[in-house]
Amino acid sequence: MLYNAMSGDKPAKVVLTSLPDGSVMVALHDNITKTTVESEGAAEGEKITNTAYTYDEVMFPLPYDRVGEETVKTITASFADWWTYGVEYTGENNTPSLEDRVADLENALTALMSL
Repeated sequence: MLYNAMSGDKPAKVVLTSLPDGSVMVALHDNITKTTVESEGAAEGEKITNTAYTYDEVMFPLPYDRVGEETVKTITASFADWWTYGVEYTGENNTPSLEDRVADLENALTALMSL
């Protein structure tokens, strides 16, 4: 899912965050623009000028079968493909159920026995 974000620090194009359960969250940032933000100071008429970065952001969990395989370098190399995946990600759990995994194993074993 695509979000518009703002930060005081320039974000990295690709950020991978390992979670305690072994999964990995991916944050991708694009269209990074440096802007100036003015705000009122504490004293009357005082203006404070700060630098901020605006950007588009997508976040999603790395598919479980790609954990350990993908790195910042590999995701950066195929950034457009991962960006599309992130924009289309709906938050639904795409991990196969235990029943689906067992069925896949049974089908593979059946195929091997018929050789």
